[in-house]
Amino acid sequence: MKNLSSLKFEVRIVTVTTLFVLSILLVGCASLVEKGKLPEVVSRRPPDVQLGAELILFDKPVILSSSLIDKVGSAHVFVVDQARQLYHIEIIGDKIITREFLGKIGTKQAIFLDTVEHPTGKLRVLAGDKQYFQVAPNGDWQEIKGNQCAQFLPVGDDLYCAFVIKGEKIASPERTDYTFGWFLLVPILYWSHEHSSKLVLAEESPDGWIIRAVVDPDTPMDADSDFLVGTDSIGNIHFLYSASKGGGAFILFAYGYSGGAAASGPKSQLRYARLTFDQLLSHFSDTQNQALINPSTPLKWITIKGASLEQKPCIKKDFNYHHAPIELKPLNKKFSVNKVSGNVNGLMWASQCTLVDDTRELPMTGPNQSVVEVSLRDGQWSPRFNIVTANDFPTSGILWNLDNLSIKLDGKGKYHLLLQSLDPGWKNRKYINYLLKDATDWSAPLVLGRCHITNDVISLAADHSGVTFAAWVNEEGKFIGKWIKPRTGSQK
Repeated sequence: MKNLSSLKFEVRIVTVTTLFVLSILLVGCASLVEKGKLPEVVSRRPPDVQLGAELILFDKPVILSSSLIDKVGSAHVFVVDQARQLYHIEIIGDKIITREFLGKIGTKQAIFLDTVEHPTGKLRVLAGDKQYFQVAPNGDWQEIKGNQCAQFLPVGDDLYCAFVIKGEKIASPERTDYTFGWFLLVPILYWSHEHSSKLVLAEESPDGWIIRAVVDPDTPMDADSDFLVGTDSIGNIHFLYSASKGGGAFILFAYGYSGGAAASGPKSQLRYARLTFDQLLSHFSDTQNQALINPSTPLKWITIKGASLEQKPCIKKDFNYHHAPIELKPLNKKFSVNKVSGNVNGLMWASQCTLVDDTRELPMTGPNQSVVEVSLRDGQWSPRFNIVTANDFPTSGILWNLDNLSIKLDGKGKYHLLLQSLDPGWKNRKYINYLLKDATDWSAPLVLGRCHITNDVISLAADHSGVTFAAWVNEEGKFIGKWIKPRTGSQK
């Protein structure tokens, strides 16, 4: 039997050896920041801004929020609470001057929430199956039921909106969806005939929304509810959307007193389309003239043909078994149209892959996970990418969360971004950060405050001068907000 001193010696040897092995593994798994591979990221500085007072906007849990800054500089925040009730909050300076209940959303489906000021002085908000508008500041809100719109789209003096419509309403192509599976040991096959749902662009009229354009009307694929529609100052309307077919495969099985299930469907396809203002205006000038000549002839919409974006942006090699280290969805949150350049810029999460462009190659393996900016130009992915932020930046141990974010473009072409970070220590704290991109590059993140560990609702509004209003759920579960204003003479 070994004596106590020799036992202590052996334990000490094992401990030292274990620590040595662990130190080698940790050095080998150092992040790109720790290895000095991202000097351009590490050299960034936080934006030079002034932060306003922290305001409690709503003291109950919220599930959705959207906001804007109107032409006179007031911030308007719209929130939906857990009871699906819609509220409007108006902020002038550091004072909340209005907090009012607008109505209850009746639909049981996914809720769309969007707001716009059009024309100047007239606020509008769409929320699920309803729309509300306020003709004059501090005036009464009016309600319109039966809403289908998902995103507002001002085009010059006119107002359009985009939404996905059932195929039967526009006589889209019919297809047959097949579903095959196993229920215990019994094979099952069934099918259904479906008209493909389509993404449409509708114009506001005294009689309601009139469909003016349909994207991919002749294909059998369904347009998904996740899409982006935006305009640029060059005169284009950009569409970035997902499309897929129905059907799939499934399996249901039993094991002892329990069981399980698994299912898979057709792969979703990312697509891009573009329409010019001139095409839109000239088409309906011609159709209106035809209607005057022959009133019985129905007005026809424009056909917009999209193209598939099958190639992933800036990916050289994919190390993920499921081939999905790049997550671009939700498109309407992670992408936006740059009105100045005409590019469609977006953020993606890069993990378990190698990113490559014409100047560098970065392996995103092990602890290397980054928020990456990519862009589309004329329907093609740009060969360049930009690291927005990475693990261990700006301090060691920091992780970044791209599951929920808010990004806005101001009138000067600058991007404003709200992004969550996580300090994975024993307290597991989350923070809300503000980043700014000017004509040259992104800033370092600026911490605005702590945020709730599970409620990720955030919103961000930007005006033409670069002033923003940020709102998020704090760690106590209250929805709070504050102004972010550039300092006089600031470059950021």
